[in-house]
Amino acid sequence: MKYIKFTVIALCLIVLIPPTISAKQLYKWVDKDGVVHVTDNPESIPSEYRSSAVKSKPKSRSGATIEKIEKGFKNVFDEVPRLVKENIKKVVAGALVIIGLIALVYLFRSYLKFKEQKERETGLRALEILNIDGINRTEFENYIIRLLTHRGFKVETTGEKIALGVTLIAKKDEHKYAVQIERQTGSVSRLAVSDVDREKHRYSCDKAMLITNSYFSEDAIELARTKGCELVDRDTLAKWILDFQRSNVESS
Repeated sequence: MKYIKFTVIALCLIVLIPPTISAKQLYKWVDKDGVVHVTDNPESIPSEYRSSAVKSKPKSRSGATIEKIEKGFKNVFDEVPRLVKENIKKVVAGALVIIGLIALVYLFRSYLKFKEQKERETGLRALEILNIDGINRTEFENYIIRLLTHRGFKVETTGEKIALGVTLIAKKDEHKYAVQIERQTGSVSRLAVSDVDREKHRYSCDKAMLITNSYFSEDAIELARTKGCELVDRDTLAKWILDFQRSNVESS
């Protein structure tokens, strides 16, 4: 940056400094004692030394200034290679560090993605082994109760033969959830989200949750986001099952 500033200032000086219109002719001569004399009046030179006097033209102010600027430019351009040479090792080392960090971040993200994919595949296999899609509704609801209990919820049923948008009541961390279980093959629509959000007040619940063995439609996800409704789809359910199974293995 300091070299750029210097260049700009130098260019401004070149433009702004007016050149001298003319410069006086100088005469230099040496007397018999070896003393050098300089004058701009040739008539003042003793006659015996006039023939040996040497003419010389002085540099104008602008010429001297330009010479200094040119010298400054030369110093700058000579300095740049030296600085580059001195700092090339630091630049290369810094570049290698940055490349290494980028590579580590990429590898870490790839590892997390691979791990997530493996867990998802393991979870889906667990769903198949449990035959989640084949068991009847009552068995499915009872298994969901076990999963919620394992996750720290205190669960009770609504006690109604026909659950109007709410299947279970689950309590945890001073919150009371209205839980609706949707067991189906297609995607769950926003209507289910709307129903459980509307009916949660009838059970004095401050939160709502939808659990399904399938997935939710995009509009259902968007509505749940605005309503603060928690969604548990097939992938999340698989993680719950794996966590539940692992805890049983560890405790046995």
